[in-house]
Amino acid sequence: MFITGNGTFDPAGLNAIYSLDDAAISTGATLTNFLPATGTSSAEGYFKTVFDRDGNAYVIYQNFSGSQPARILRITEANLRAGNLTAAAAGNKEIVGTAIGVPTSAGGNEEVEPSDIAFDNSGNLWIANDNGSAIVCISSAQLGAAGSTISSFSQALIVPLSFTGSLARTYTFVRALAFDRQGNLWFTSDDTIASDPNRRARLSRINASNLTCSGGVQRVAPDVLLDISNVNGAGDPFIKPAGLALAPDGNSLWVADYGGSSARYKCITPSTPPTTPDDDCPAGRIKESIVFVEANADRESLIQINI
Repeated sequence: MFITGNGTFDPAGLNAIYSLDDAAISTGATLTNFLPATGTSSAEGYFKTVFDRDGNAYVIYQNFSGSQPARILRITEANLRAGNLTAAAAGNKEIVGTAIGVPTSAGGNEEVEPSDIAFDNSGNLWIANDNGSAIVCISSAQLGAAGSTISSFSQALIVPLSFTGSLARTYTFVRALAFDRQGNLWFTSDDTIASDPNRRARLSRINASNLTCSGGVQRVAPDVLLDISNVNGAGDPFIKPAGLALAPDGNSLWVADYGGSSARYKCITPSTPPTTPDDDCPAGRIKESIVFVEANADRESLIQINI
């Protein structure tokens, strides 16, 4: 078991990856540092750890640490066992920058904030880019090629420019990914803001027939688009759908709610176009106001949706 915590915004917060082996899980032994090493501190911004079917670990980083931006570090299974956990270790590989962020020339915003990964049946790696509002694919050939860095994607999925209404924000704040047994890609996106009815928490599906890990930037519409904003009732909204997992029987998905935010605001279109983009709003829009709230005041939820 690997437990990842990003506490960089709180000096006393957990900011490490801890591990427990099978025996320790059953006996309740103390957590052991996986990254960073025991007795050291880090501002790396560890966010999530995911394993592929070969036992390689993929560590998702979201915060800046010196000159190292948000990125994904793959640690090979052999290096994992040997304790060779740095990007410089032979065989390990970093996925960085333009491998995750979509350039403005291709309709993206170039932001890089990986929030989840999932593998298809061909071993291709799909990455949810939260603030980048996109899903990108790194091919299995790229993962297996020589070199310590991957700096370009094989495909990126972004919202078609012609989309309006409920589809207009489909790929905004993409947070979690999961494949079903038929090879369809499910993803969560957006969030619920009481002051902005256009912002809705969503669970969407892209049919397997529309998925290919090649071709540069694609504009693909989901064939299933579910509004899950009020699954617990109008007074108890599902705010940030940040976790997604396929049930063991393959018949349903579990969706976890992050449960809150440090700020709530409404994105508006100003009379004068903004000179600089607002990282929290779609292009051309800015925050009308910010009301800071206690994140834990919002209830966290876990729901099961039959598919």
